Order: sequence, then structure tokens, then C-alpha cells
Amino acid sequence: MSNNTQQTPMNISPQNVAGNCTYKCDLTFNYPVKSCTATNAGNYLNISFNDSASPVTFNSTKYNIAACYLYSPSLQLYNNQQSNGELMLVHNPVAGGKTLYVCIPLATNGTSGNAANIISQIIEAVSKGAPSQGGSVNQGITDFTLNDFIPLKEFYSYETQNAYFVAFGIQNAIYISQKNLDSLKKIIKPFGGTPFPSGPKLFVNKKGPIKGNAITSNDIYIDCQPTSSSEEETNEVVNIKANNNYDVGTSMANILYNPIFLLILFAIVFIILIVGINKGLKYLTGGSIAGGSSIGGDVGISKR
Repeated sequence: MSNNTQQTPMNISPQNVAGNCTYKCDLTFNYPVKSCTATNAGNYLNISFNDSASPVTFNSTKYNIAACYLYSPSLQLYNNQQSNGELMLVHNPVAGGKTLYVCIPLATNGTSGNAANIISQIIEAVSKGAPSQGGSVNQGITDFTLNDFIPLKEFYSYETQNAYFVAFGIQNAIYISQKNLDSLKKIIKPFGGTPFPSGPKLFVNKKGPIKGNAITSNDIYIDCQPTSSSEEETNEVVNIKANNNYDVGTSMANILYNPIFLLILFAIVFIILIVGINKGLKYLTGGSIAGGSSIGGDVGISKR
């Protein structure tokens, strides 16, 4: 008898969560708008890009997009069962390290939008232009950004010996029509085996990813040590944008030319001027001008 036990795929499910992962699972992305070529690889569609802009940062490490694979059905389980499809964005670290996989499920009851439209274009283009394994096509696919594919929702994360995984729950799946799903099943076959088996601990990041620029040298970083660290993280990186455009001269000019400031200044000068004239006349007349008399009052002339 064989002692080998059959492996089960990794299960992306709230019931499988071992804990929270707020700091260690920090994901920032900002993909550029690119054209792509879709290739029928037999068991999946390979959606290739030419990009070296390091559009993703995961745990302070910069990544380039290396490939985008579309499977049907999914390689991982979502809530204990395979979804209709799965999009896997593969990223290579710029300075060495583990590969990063960002996984988004596809479902016939998923969320429609730009991502769903692009998926539909890709499937239709391959169905018409590259229905057989090895064929490639780029006609009929408009330029797009992968920003539209990443939900700004909570995500799950786990780690293997060679890779980091970020996966979004089935509730945030991208919509795929039944027509597109039927077409996809005709041009590719299910992927055999279990490439991502269960076993690693699954954590959840309830804050979700951040859509914006990756780490740059103009940012200031504060490394905070929490008072109570958990198993999944000890440090948090806080990104604070430095304000290097403060102009003291401009601020003073704005104050000096403010109408309210000028009105108050003229009033003060006028009062000082009146007081000065009044004191000057008192001095010249030997103090004969009464405090309450008019400045322009009559001055008596003695007769001989």
C-alpha cells in the first residue's frame, strides 16, 4: 500500500485564517497603462507585458510585473471550492528575493467593471486569433492598466519557501460571463496537479492594498516598534511625504498684500498721524488748544 496522501490546494477562506497581517502584508501598487499579447499556453492564457517600472511594493521590496496567467478553473480553492477562473499576476523582485503572486478569482457572479471588460476582450481575441496551443494575438485588446484588476479590499496572504502570495476573497471576484467561460473552456484545459498545496498559515489584511506610487527616495520613513508584537510582524513602516516646497517669501507676500491687513495698517498710521498733528499744534500754541476744541477753530486777535 502507498503511504502517499493526496495534496489539497490552498484554501482562501475566512475559516482558514490563522491571524491578522496588517504590517507584514503591506502592498502598494500603481501599474502603468500597457498593451499586451495573449498566448494560448494550453492549460492557461499567458498575458505578457513589457514593463520595468517597478509598479509594486510588498513589505518595502520593489517588484516588476513578470507575467499574468489566466486559469480556468482556479488553482487555489476559494471558500473550499474552485472558482470559475483565476488571474495570477507574477512579480519578480528588483533586488533579489522571493517571487510575489497576486491572485484574483473570476466568477460568473463577480463584480463587473473595466477588469471584466478586459478579460472578455482577451478571451474573445484568443478564441478568434489563437484558439490552438502556442498561438498568440494582440489585436482586439485595448491598452489597459492592471490597477483596475486589484480590488481595494481586504486580502489574504501566505508564504512558502520560494514565494509570497496575496489573494483576494471570492466576494471580490472579477465577473466573467457564462459565454466567456464556455469559450475559455474550449481553448484551454484545466491545469493538472496541485501547484499551490495547503499547509502554509493563511493571514488576512483587513485594510487592503494601497493604490499609489511605490517607495521613492523623496519619502521619509519612520520605523515603529509596536509595544506588543505578534507572530506575523514586528515592524511597521509609515510613509510620510516631506513638504519641500514651503516658501517663506511667498507666505510673507501673501500677508502683506492681504486687504484686511492693509486696512488695519492704514488705520493705525492714520491714528498715529492725527495724534502727532494734535501734539504738534499744542506745542506751537503753548497748550492753548483745549483737548476737546476743533483743530480748525477760531483763534482770538487782541485789539490795540
